[in-house]
Amino acid sequence: MKLQHYARQHPRITVAVAVAVVLVVLYLNRPMLSAANAAKLANFPADEHAKFAALIHAFDQAGYDTIITSGYRPGEKGRHSAFRAIDVNVICRATGKQYMMHTSKAEWQATGLPLLAVQMGFRWGGNFTTPYVHNGTTYAGYDPVHFDLPLA
Repeated sequence: MKLQHYARQHPRITVAVAVAVVLVVLYLNRPMLSAANAAKLANFPADEHAKFAALIHAFDQAGYDTIITSGYRPGEKGRHSAFRAIDVNVICRATGKQYMMHTSKAEWQATGLPLLAVQMGFRWGGNFTTPYVHNGTTYAGYDPVHFDLPLA
């Protein structure tokens, strides 16, 4: 009863406290990155950092630990040099199975992670068919560890 009386007498303070509580809850529930993943995203602009952190958080919620193996790559053409791509390995916490470059497309798809990423606005390199060059080596196209955002 006293709290309701106080709220009627001091509506601005009540609103300020309510906003503060919401902000604290949002802060405490923010996606967390491991130190290694945070370091790989450290140079990313805020908007891209947030999108990739959200992707890693979604993978975490699906039961997978994510290891960013590559992020920003200066001096290279493409999305990595534009802060628009990461390469990852993921580990299923339930089984311990690790999904990497050599893992089949069917196995990657069975995790549900590629579909989840696509639903979040990312492209999945497991769907690539055009050959590409990385560090002077030409690859067939299939790049399941690669997740990227459209170029702005």
